Amino acid sequence: MGLNRCGNVHVLYLNNIDNSMKDEYVAPGIKYIGVDDLDIDLFEGQYDVPEGMSYNSYVILDDKIAVMDTADARKEKEWMANLEAALAGKSPDYIIVQHFEPDHSGCVKTVLDKYLARLQSARRRLCRCLAVSLMWILEIVSKW
Repeated sequence: MGLNRCGNVHVLYLNNIDNSMKDEYVAPGIKYIGVDDLDIDLFEGQYDVPEGMSYNSYVILDDKIAVMDTADARKEKEWMANLEAALAGKSPDYIIVQHFEPDHSGCVKTVLDKYLARLQSARRRLCRCLAVSLMWILEIVSKW
């Protein structure tokens, strides 16, 4: 693991990524489900990450289950597999997104589509509308 300084921003990057955190609990009831991105060379299109980067994401398994952040949509399949393994057939009660940049929110719509079907119809439609709105906003912002 290393740290690149890019202007006034510090970017964490991983050396010799070996997926060693795949089955790691960072604390009792908090499981790491993040994914590594070795194909990216610029974070947010401006910060060099020559060794790639990691999209950190966690599942909190308690009386209620919370998903903390998702990952960039380019890593959706791998991230969803990690999420499904951590949930072991259960469904999350909460999805917590730190902010709406794609490295934190890129898989939100997929999570809503898959796991929130048990909610009441009106609430489910609202969640889908919010997810579609979020994707639309991200698309517009990415073109700036």
